[in-house]
Amino acid sequence: MQSETLPALPAPPALEVAFGGSIPFRRRLLLGALVAGILFVCVAGALAWRQYDDARTNEVNNARTRVLLTAGIFDEYFSGQVTTLESIAQSPSVRALDQGAMTEYLRRVAAPFAGGLGWADTRGVLRVSTNGVPARRLSVSDRSYFRHVMTTGASFVSEGVTARGTHKKVIIMAVPTHDLHGRISGVLAGVLPIDGFDVRGGGLGLGFNGYAVLDRSGNELLTGFEHPRNSALVARLQHDQIGLASGVRGLDGGHDHVVAFATATVPGWTIVIDRSRSSIFAAARRGLVLELALIAAVASVVFFLIGWLLVRARRDAESQGTRARQRDDLAHALGAASYATEVARGLAVGLATAFPDALAVVALEPDDRLGLELVATEGSGPASALVSELIVAATRAYESGTPFAVVDAEHLRNELPELHAAVRGSVHALHCEPLRSGSGRAIGALCLVFAGERTLDANERAHVAWYAEETALALDRARSFEHEHTVAINLQRSLLAQDLPAIDGVELLARYQAGSAGMEVGGDWYDVVRRADGIVHISVGDVAGRGIIAAVLMGQMRHAFRAYAYDHVSPAELLRRMRRHVSGEEMATAVCLTLDPYTQELTYASAGHPPSLVIDGSGAAAIRLDRAGAPPLGFADADAIHEAEVAVATDSTLVAYTDGLIEHRGWSIDVGIDLLADVLAASSSLAPEALGARIIHDVAGRVDSGDDVALLIVRLAGVPERMDIEIPSDPAALAGLRRRLRGWLELRGLTADERDDAVLSVSEACNNAIEHGYQGGSGTIRLLLEHAGGELVITIEDHGAWRTPTPDPERGRGIQIMRALMTDAHFEHAAGGTRVTLTRRLAG
Repeated sequence: MQSETLPALPAPPALEVAFGGSIPFRRRLLLGALVAGILFVCVAGALAWRQYDDARTNEVNNARTRVLLTAGIFDEYFSGQVTTLESIAQSPSVRALDQGAMTEYLRRVAAPFAGGLGWADTRGVLRVSTNGVPARRLSVSDRSYFRHVMTTGASFVSEGVTARGTHKKVIIMAVPTHDLHGRISGVLAGVLPIDGFDVRGGGLGLGFNGYAVLDRSGNELLTGFEHPRNSALVARLQHDQIGLASGVRGLDGGHDHVVAFATATVPGWTIVIDRSRSSIFAAARRGLVLELALIAAVASVVFFLIGWLLVRARRDAESQGTRARQRDDLAHALGAASYATEVARGLAVGLATAFPDALAVVALEPDDRLGLELVATEGSGPASALVSELIVAATRAYESGTPFAVVDAEHLRNELPELHAAVRGSVHALHCEPLRSGSGRAIGALCLVFAGERTLDANERAHVAWYAEETALALDRARSFEHEHTVAINLQRSLLAQDLPAIDGVELLARYQAGSAGMEVGGDWYDVVRRADGIVHISVGDVAGRGIIAAVLMGQMRHAFRAYAYDHVSPAELLRRMRRHVSGEEMATAVCLTLDPYTQELTYASAGHPPSLVIDGSGAAAIRLDRAGAPPLGFADADAIHEAEVAVATDSTLVAYTDGLIEHRGWSIDVGIDLLADVLAASSSLAPEALGARIIHDVAGRVDSGDDVALLIVRLAGVPERMDIEIPSDPAALAGLRRRLRGWLELRGLTADERDDAVLSVSEACNNAIEHGYQGGSGTIRLLLEHAGGELVITIEDHGAWRTPTPDPERGRGIQIMRALMTDAHFEHAAGGTRVTLTRRLAG
């Protein structure tokens, strides 16, 4: 027996050389090491407890942050909706109290209000509705929103109510309307279904549980307007408005709850996260248990190493130092990794460094299904071409949850016959280790593959196990990081325009790319609005800073742009009005571009924003739109904002973007813009989808500024065959209409005589609609011109009441002129308006 064990023990002289002292000295050294180990356990335990306490504090702060985030989102959302509703209330048809025109107008602009729009007079009688509710049959005079608006003259967001017309549970926003003399004429209400505000899932998707939303009356909006059992807590939350209560009874009456709450000012809702202490601190307790277990394991290893070093110090000193450096390298690599793939790559590199005679393979469980997926490999050898077959061995460790080793070819054939047959003798040994999450569940596996026979000793196995533990912790952190990043991107995207309008002759493409991980949402935005008169407003902007404040201001700016875009044609005027929404220390840059797709005219204005680029289909150099610059919003005076015009070809491409696309540390901004211009010139023939992908890859991928990127591509796809627009029944609008018609008809290739005849006929038809249809009152005229097949068909419609004109030898020749100039002229008069259809066969 002694002959088998003695060779494994170091000789006494080696101990004397290693420690340079007698046996009593070594005993004192061992005792000192033991005391140090005990001290380490105590300190580590104290640190673990402190981390546990910090984790509990973080959980509470996390709940507080989430309710503030949710309250901020609701405030931003309802502010934008109320702003939109106030803009609608200023429309001519609403101010003129023309219920017919008002009904048509509200139907056109009702898209942001999923439950519809309605208008009630000062007595509370519903006069106009877009959701099918019979007008003049319902009274809303007893509703809180009606009484509040009529009493205060201010906008109001209601508590949860059940709609009388549809019996649906809804939220109603209301603003006062005024007649042409400025007197309050009634209440304009926008209806939103309550199911759109589910913060636990649905559209917001904030990834947390325990949410409750209490309206002004203390009813729980997400549970069918039920009143919580704990009325005293509801009263406290609504009184304090924001705060945190720990160790109290919850809304359901349960004991020992943690309640975080904040009030969204605009709707007056109280956002609540109500969870029991046991559930909210469960993760912290698990972390404490795991850390204490890890401390115990480390302490055991330390005590074992103390004894081991006393007998094997000289032989293991070099290998221990090497492993320490390897662990430090792995810790740095894992600490710098933000994503699971980066963690796996760092593990593979670390294993290949520690075991240079092995091929390192790392496989992870995908987020959306069970099973393993190969993520990273490192090293070389005969097995490097057989990585896909090695997933079988990794799967065994993953499914069993325990390490798995094969030491020779015979063992491999017995344990994994399919793998043995596939490798054909190129693999003789392997060691696989599962990767476990913080909860102990297997989430992946690592494998070391050896061409020759190989057995890992205890130190090597411990080294691999440490790699696995550290990697598993890093994977937990990285996947949590990825999830928060996804939530932040979803939040950012929910604030951006979801769908771009379909516009004849114009192709649109928008791209948004987040530039950072975690919950730091940015302030980049883009939007496109097509007005009823066919004018297209385009905006791209960027709010300074990151986080919720930047996101809220971004949402306000985009909603302001949309509201003003329907009332103003000038891009400079849009920026002047948008600047009113930037105050204090806030700052934003923006560019507004106004395109007439029928005349190919482009007007733009910029406030501190990088210049947009335009290029025609010939592939010539891109042109910078930089002749209408001003300081950023928040610093620019109204007089400093001006606009410039530029003629664009019928096949031009316009690119507007935010600075994250072209800025790079150490570069002049012009270098980035020139890079974008070169890519655009080389790729101008690509379709917008492919062009957007090329720009993101070749410009954003090379610049890598770490900032968000918003990109909007506008491609002019020829002159539209149809011109479908609406103009107000105002004689002053006809001059601009005639100019635009001439420009469109000229681009469509009509002769001068054909253009003159068509413009004169349209002008006469519009004059008749103004004079006889609306009799000088307000209204709209729709024009639809279609040029195809050698024929021009013109339709002019109004919704006025036709009045037979009094005979006048000096007037009344409009119909005669139209009949004379057009090939065919047809007139239809009805109670709902007049339609004029003109047809002209064209030369050639």
